[in-house]
Amino acid sequence: ADRSLIASVRRVFADLKDGFSYTWRRANLRNVVLGDALVCFVAVAPMNLTLLLMTREYEGIDLNLGFINLTTASDKLAANELGWSIGMLLGGALMSTIGAKLIRNNMRVVAFGIALVGVSVVGLGVVHNLLAYLLIDVVNGLASAICMGPMRTIIQTEADEKMVGRVFGLDTTLSTLGMPLGMLIFAPLADVIPISLVFIIGGVLTLPIGIYLFGQARRNVSAQVTRTAA
Repeated sequence: ADRSLIASVRRVFADLKDGFSYTWRRANLRNVVLGDALVCFVAVAPMNLTLLLMTREYEGIDLNLGFINLTTASDKLAANELGWSIGMLLGGALMSTIGAKLIRNNMRVVAFGIALVGVSVVGLGVVHNLLAYLLIDVVNGLASAICMGPMRTIIQTEADEKMVGRVFGLDTTLSTLGMPLGMLIFAPLADVIPISLVFIIGGVLTLPIGIYLFGQARRNVSAQVTRTAA
């Protein structure tokens, strides 16, 4: 049993190593996987501090939506999660209907989605109105859905069929590691500076990732035009 467990662990690490080596040699895959991991590190990690944001920034601030009155921290946190989920659903519906017909460059859409994630995270830290916060939270969920679908499409289309699983495994591993590593930095930082500033910092650090990927998308288009002309 011990030998079987050790063999399984070795096989997992061997697959990750193969996936990393394969991904690193291919620019589009490398950009998507590292971009996903970095976004989880600098943007998703602060988003896990929304409970602190609610208790510190919106304590004593109620919001009456007509059908419900948000008064307690648990009410506001539930509304926060619901708003993000609604944004994800809207983004998923948008990408599966209109997006499937209009998208011609997946990397550009990924770049746009990541940049919008950064802007919305900054917005969550800047606004001091609970209704505005919840609306921006919906935008954040929408932005997350916009970039996630094309990311998966790039991996499926750019990777060889026998390597797709390894690349997805690497992407999942790095993005999963990115969030707790980010929390190790942003969570203690929230005890030193205002929690709203933590969100602003995370959002600002996300923007260069989107800008870089947009530049890579333009470079890919230029390269394709050059090859076609040749």
